[in-house]
Amino acid sequence: MPTRIHTLIAATLLTFAFPASPAHAEDGIWKVGDGYVIRFAKLDLSNTLDRQTLLGQVERTAEKLCRSERPAAARNACKAETIRSMKNSAGPGLRATLDVARIERDGIQQAQR
Repeated sequence: MPTRIHTLIAATLLTFAFPASPAHAEDGIWKVGDGYVIRFAKLDLSNTLDRQTLLGQVERTAEKLCRSERPAAARNACKAETIRSMKNSAGPGLRATLDVARIERDGIQQAQR
């Protein structure tokens, strides 16, 4: 229970410390890799569900970029590195939004155990 409370407090603090705005691209379009685009202009990144939607888009894009990797361990490592690289290419506000989304998702998963 204390872990869940700490997670929620951290997520709340991050939300207020870094305003959730499309920091990387003013038009809400994030170009990733060769030919992949994540569109988030219509997402309200101050909303939990929309942050989860953005995180899902990032993870699906990483899966697409790494789908040809074999074996599964190499594919998983590729996805983790791709997500890390995508976050590094984002602006600080978008990076913080993705961090908050992961904290929120991990907190919910932890609470469900």
